[in-house]
Amino acid sequence: MSHVPTPVAPPHVRRIVALGYCGLIAAMIYLGLKSEWEDPLVTIAALTIFALGMLPLLGWLRRNDDTYPIVEFFLFTTVPFYAFPVLTGHEALVNFSEQTVLEAALAVIAFQLAGLCGSALSASSFRPQRTIRAHWWREEILPEAKMHFTAYTALLNTIWLFVSQFTELVPTEWTGTLRAIFFGVGIVSLFIQGRMWGSGTLPTALKVLFWFNLLAQTVLTFSTLVLINGLSLLITAGVGYFSTSRRLPWIPFLALVPIIAVLHSGKAQMRYIYWSDKTMTVTLAQLPTYFTQWVEFGLNPAANERDGDKEKDGSLAQGLMQRASLYHIVCIAVETMPERSPFLLGESYSMLPAQLVPRMLWPNKPSPQASVRLLAIHFGIQSEEATEGTSIGFGMLAEAYANFGYICVCLLGFVLSWLFRRLALATTHCATLSPAGLMRILCIVWCFSVENTLALWFSSFYQACVAIGVPLLAWKSLFND
Repeated sequence: MSHVPTPVAPPHVRRIVALGYCGLIAAMIYLGLKSEWEDPLVTIAALTIFALGMLPLLGWLRRNDDTYPIVEFFLFTTVPFYAFPVLTGHEALVNFSEQTVLEAALAVIAFQLAGLCGSALSASSFRPQRTIRAHWWREEILPEAKMHFTAYTALLNTIWLFVSQFTELVPTEWTGTLRAIFFGVGIVSLFIQGRMWGSGTLPTALKVLFWFNLLAQTVLTFSTLVLINGLSLLITAGVGYFSTSRRLPWIPFLALVPIIAVLHSGKAQMRYIYWSDKTMTVTLAQLPTYFTQWVEFGLNPAANERDGDKEKDGSLAQGLMQRASLYHIVCIAVETMPERSPFLLGESYSMLPAQLVPRMLWPNKPSPQASVRLLAIHFGIQSEEATEGTSIGFGMLAEAYANFGYICVCLLGFVLSWLFRRLALATTHCATLSPAGLMRILCIVWCFSVENTLALWFSSFYQACVAIGVPLLAWKSLFND
């Protein structure tokens, strides 16, 4: 029986892994000592979430794995959205008892452990000879060397963001669909360009256009005060670069981290000002002043705290809308159900099948946004009238708990991780611009859509797959042999 040698990571990758493990240990010690929770179990549970979110990604680097880290990024998102709010003592958590915070942490840990089990089972049962070998699924539509045009398809998303944010040309009923289409096209284009840069095949002129698109799209998405959308663009481009170069883009990383940290620090006050007054809009000409104000809030925490007292005096619902934090939503779920409100028993998932039907064939099909409204009303965060004007990010984890409790949380983590791992393994040697290759890129990107409910996540993902895949397959059938 022949032995297949385990791939050895190059020295610079091993250095990154060693630095990552040391950084993880140091961060856990620092955050653990800094924690102000009276119950040590809360701190231990939060540190466990931190570790379980980071270790799979470090393990992928250590293995020098050729598969795309879909599951690894999926679990990594639990670090900023669930571990850090507890470890840094997010102010909204004072509205809950430590017992509630601990129960919410156990729900996150159950989700992570189920995800690790699903990924491990998928890998152990995977048989390469049984994977889909259909010609249309695995074969490249265009070779990567001929994909310089992605610099211009990325520009389409830049134009879309400008038009959608600063004009009224887009009909409201088409906004969600077009957003998914253009974002999908743009993010895949940025990923491919990052790969080409990492492999040394991106010309200088296109490098300039790449940075223009990446920074312009990041600024425009940041201007909506939802940082995760802009971060997903930056991370996707970075993953594309690393996938071929196996080197971290240290200079952009070190330049962007302090900027993002400042913006994150001032985000709450900006949301208080601009989200509480629905009539306030920002024009293109006002963007410099807008970001200057944002940076001032971020660099002056004392002023931010004084102004933030207004927000603290408001209701819990108002605070949740202005300071989006998924951990708070999980706390509400475990505190509310089933004592004060019954479990939904799958009601928010009932919108899923309808998302497969194009709206042109079913004009009145249920909107995936209905699942958000259902949760907002059921949790008592918003009235039915309020849901028409403001949307809250609940996340799939809190939604799962709201439907069937811990069982559904574990099932969601297991199934999604099993599917993501199977896709990563089955597409290891697929061409970048093949249907299979495109799907794995989109899955990595959509892992960062953590604030969506399952119906919203699936709807936008499905629309992006159709919008990108159908034209490319048509092109291949018409112009390729």
